[in-house]
Amino acid sequence: MEELLPLTEAPRRPIIYYSWHAYEPLALIAFRDAPEPLKPTGIGHDGIRSRVLQRSTTWLGMHVWVYRRRSSIRPTQQIIDFLRSERCAVGLFTDAGGPYGKVKPSLTEIARAAEAWLVPLVVDGRGLLRFRKPWQKGLPLPFCSLVVHYGKPFDGMDTSVEECERRLKELEERAIERD
Repeated sequence: MEELLPLTEAPRRPIIYYSWHAYEPLALIAFRDAPEPLKPTGIGHDGIRSRVLQRSTTWLGMHVWVYRRRSSIRPTQQIIDFLRSERCAVGLFTDAGGPYGKVKPSLTEIARAAEAWLVPLVVDGRGLLRFRKPWQKGLPLPFCSLVVHYGKPFDGMDTSVEECERRLKELEERAIERD
């Protein structure tokens, strides 16, 4: 991941690591030992299930930022405002809330408005507890080993949902071929 460090130099722009929701638990663990400027801030909402995941994120040494679901400011705008003010790295799981395997348009809206870099990311490993239904998800066991596959960073200011989805699917296919 050290190749990504130049993205953290001035003038600093936010970095958005994005992936499918199924990789969320693995991505949290994978970033545990990342250099501090590359370590993403977790983004969650103020609901109870999200709060549980936020607790585990802080146990891994990452910061968490929480948006309000019931607010006069829509969640996408809250995230944009946060990225504009903090200029940090964050992780977004682009199909959270479904439909799975489809990038939501809010990813490109956020990237454009916050002038962010986008970095597609998938994580795989050995020693995982795997669930296939309703979607494929892996949960790390204490003795697991993880492999992070990330794509080349690209400018989020002039991209499309289709481009983001294509890059993530290609990265996932290459990662499966390597394993």
